[in-house]
Amino acid sequence: MLKLHGTAPAFGVRNPSPYCLKAETLLKLSGVPYEKVADQPMNGPRKKVPFLERGDEVIADSANIAKMLIDEGKLDLPEGPCDALVLRTIEEHLAFFAVHFRFTYSPDELKAAYFAEVPAMLRSFVFNKVHKSVKSNLFAQGAGRRPEEEMLRLARADFAALTRLLDDKPFFAGTRPGVADASAHGLFTQFLSDLSDPLSDLFQEHEALVRYHSRVERFVYGEVASANKEAA
Repeated sequence: MLKLHGTAPAFGVRNPSPYCLKAETLLKLSGVPYEKVADQPMNGPRKKVPFLERGDEVIADSANIAKMLIDEGKLDLPEGPCDALVLRTIEEHLAFFAVHFRFTYSPDELKAAYFAEVPAMLRSFVFNKVHKSVKSNLFAQGAGRRPEEEMLRLARADFAALTRLLDDKPFFAGTRPGVADASAHGLFTQFLSDLSDPLSDLFQEHEALVRYHSRVERFVYGEVASANKEAA
């Protein structure tokens, strides 16, 4: 059986990592049996989660997990005309803002959830080291150079654009979720967790996207999911 290594449930959602949840959604849509394994990023081949274990083979990154499922005929999903745009908006723009706001507004919650196994006397030291690395990565990527007001202005524009792309379709890919929908659902779930920050509050003002998230949730997790099932 496939083993999906990722973060454990936290903050009122089944997975507090948008990429781990994206990978799980794709596995769920494929109908392939899998087992979830709570694991640390340092144990992954790229020092990140998710990664998929299949016997002696390890597949890193949600995009490669998707490619494997599609190439091997285990996942037959529709492709929307704007999938590439949605993926880049979610994974190369909004996701970086989400990391900033989560670490800035919920550091104690992150420390408790992700570093519980670290001895108490070392926990703050380890967390601060990770936080410093995250800030450095965000600065190098560019998101961390922006003031929060600018991040929120850009995020508002992203949410508005995604709403227009969705239009009156149930999903970005049409009548069934595609890879872009799995990615969007993974990130939007984080904006609906028990944690609160200005970016999450901003997302929740966009009711069309909140309803869209609920449709993906029902389609994939509300009952046994099938890539060939029509949207309700």
